[in-house]
Amino acid sequence: MKKNRASTHKLTATIDIYIPITIWLGKNTRMSDRIPVPVVTKAGNYKCQDNHAIYLLYEYIDGETIGDDELTYEQVVQLSDMISELHSFSSTQIPCDSLKLREDFCLPFLQLLKEHIIQNFEYLASDLKELLKERIGSIEKLMQRKETLI
Repeated sequence: MKKNRASTHKLTATIDIYIPITIWLGKNTRMSDRIPVPVVTKAGNYKCQDNHAIYLLYEYIDGETIGDDELTYEQVVQLSDMISELHSFSSTQIPCDSLKLREDFCLPFLQLLKEHIIQNFEYLASDLKELLKERIGSIEKLMQRKETLI
């Protein structure tokens, strides 16, 4: 992954936490043939980097990516089985620091969006109002739904 991309830091910030977890999962669970695990070097490293990029090496996986295709019933069953397996472990069972991988579903832009689009709808540019008028109710419901989920 190129270091000069804006997304690189966010995507690699926890690499030293999640790669040991994937390695552990690959060795100690039913996920061993289902989860890609980086190839570890003779020195025991799973990543290397230079001034330009961060590299992880994985064994070749023969097949096609799902891409925009819909999942088949069999794929849904396999995916749900994998998710179930992943969620069957407590953080104390995994001998790596998985507590640092807790996801944050905060949407910091939501209040600003609410102020600019919903509360000040009448002051928006006419072309923007025209575009949003059919969708504003749905947007507001989704915002409210998000607040009930967190």
